[in-house]
Amino acid sequence: CLATPRGTGTVLSDTHELSRDAPLNCVTYKLDWPCTKSRMDLIASARSKLLTTFQRVASPQQAVLVTDEDTLRILSACLRLSELIEAAPHITLIESLATPLEVRAPPSLAPSLDVIYFIAPKSDSLAAALADHERHGSDRPPAYGGTAHFVFTRRLPDELLERLRCSPVLARVGTVRELHLHYVPLARAAFSLSAPNAALSDLYSPQ
Repeated sequence: CLATPRGTGTVLSDTHELSRDAPLNCVTYKLDWPCTKSRMDLIASARSKLLTTFQRVASPQQAVLVTDEDTLRILSACLRLSELIEAAPHITLIESLATPLEVRAPPSLAPSLDVIYFIAPKSDSLAAALADHERHGSDRPPAYGGTAHFVFTRRLPDELLERLRCSPVLARVGTVRELHLHYVPLARAAFSLSAPNAALSDLYSPQ
């Protein structure tokens, strides 16, 4: 159940999403669930969803997990590195998409690895991920030589899906998943949508 902004305690709907079209907003929400404690624990729920996903994606092939700024915040809020490595031992590296390619994809190792992109469905994040697989002459093969897996925090807009379809990496894509996990869990019953300014008007405006 998702509740209205902090302090009201009014249940809106029994779903994990505010809206398919709702933007990320930097406002903290408090949930008021007339449910069991296990359903109320947002951190445990997000942790379970992430671990289950990463256990299945790319396994048993060795893989590098590449995150963007948004997903790194989500991972940091609900997972310890040791938990991830224990649950998904095939993930041997965790890198940031913002790190220069020559640093996060060394030619001596990356060509043998699968890659899991855990990113928000935003134009800049997807463009950076797809750029890893664009050839710039015969001297630069794709950064990661194995299968490419894309795990998005929420629904991928149609225009970005079309960009993925037109990319050279398409022939090596093994997974495209949407987790509907576009919030940062702060406590058992509180979360943040991580974007500033007119959050409430964006969410509740009649327009």
